[in-house]
Amino acid sequence: MTPARRPPYRLMGLLAVPLLLWTLGGPHRVDVEVVAKPWRREVEIERQVRERDSNWCAQIPAGAEVLERERRDDPSGIQPPADYCRYLAPVWRKRRSAIASGLAPQVPEWPLVALREASEAESAERPGKRHATQELSLRAVDGSEWTCRPAFEAWTRFTVGQKLSLQVDRWGVADCSSLRPL
Repeated sequence: MTPARRPPYRLMGLLAVPLLLWTLGGPHRVDVEVVAKPWRREVEIERQVRERDSNWCAQIPAGAEVLERERRDDPSGIQPPADYCRYLAPVWRKRRSAIASGLAPQVPEWPLVALREASEAESAERPGKRHATQELSLRAVDGSEWTCRPAFEAWTRFTVGQKLSLQVDRWGVADCSSLRPL
């Protein structure tokens, strides 16, 4: 006679624990409303300055002023001994920014950039990198708030007052890619 097999309750319990934890603590849906649509546009303004640097003399940038030259062996052994230079070279560096910001329905626009002319003490300025951000300020019925930064095309499709669904994890972190109209 063979002993009766008992159902694997312990194994079933172990499999149920992760499912229970995921159900209780996993992401959940929250209904939110778009309360504001702020935007910001920034243009970096650069000024050319002279900075000290060093490299093989054959590789120094155009416009560099050689301060010191010495003969060196190449530590990698790739090239024969060559001249190594310390020099001053003109480089463009961010000095300030022009910023425009606002709230929808105002259309985002780039700021007017006023550049300073060259003087004896300083070089002229030029516009540099551009940075654009747009946000959705979201609020749930319980007062919880989140901010999402969608791409501009997606941002334009949302309206203030629109009701949306948002996935939020157990720590209150929103998954902005889950935004869906109700």
